[in-house]
Amino acid sequence: MKSNDGFKNSFYDISLSYVKDKNGELITKIDDILVSKNTGLAKYVLFAKGDEIPENGYRYVNFDDVLIEENDGDIHLSITKYSAEHGERIKYSEEILNGYLSLKYLKQADVITENESYVGKVRAVIYDNNKLQNIYIAVVPKTSSTATPQLIEIPFNKANIRFERGGYNIYVSAETTRKMESSEE
Repeated sequence: MKSNDGFKNSFYDISLSYVKDKNGELITKIDDILVSKNTGLAKYVLFAKGDEIPENGYRYVNFDDVLIEENDGDIHLSITKYSAEHGERIKYSEEILNGYLSLKYLKQADVITENESYVGKVRAVIYDNNKLQNIYIAVVPKTSSTATPQLIEIPFNKANIRFERGGYNIYVSAETTRKMESSEE
């Protein structure tokens, strides 16, 4: 199913998905998924119950403890081993954001060339089969700031993602920079 952001299996789709407890009762919508920096595999699903503001951290479940169900194109995560009602909490911290990739924050990353020039923003983060797959970046052609951004796909295993100054940056290689420049023509 295509979501409003125009990409299939994007983080946008997942963030509109629901978490249910082991009895099938709706808990809440997914707020974030933390994935391994090395493999892209999902580690934790983060959520807040109802309208709670997660000042004490987000409730989370280990991804190994969920069963993915698809229902009419929507993704539902059902916790199979226990109820998350009183589950553990996790706070975003430099340690967490350096140790894992937050799909929510990765979606907001800047894209920078090897020579430290800003070239664009992440447009979509594609997550499928419990794994971060591809990152799409939007690059505005240098010739016109009002032109339609060009989309460039970067496979996760080729992305140089760094947590710096409170957020993620994706550094692109000279090869990717050339690809972006050739798409402007």
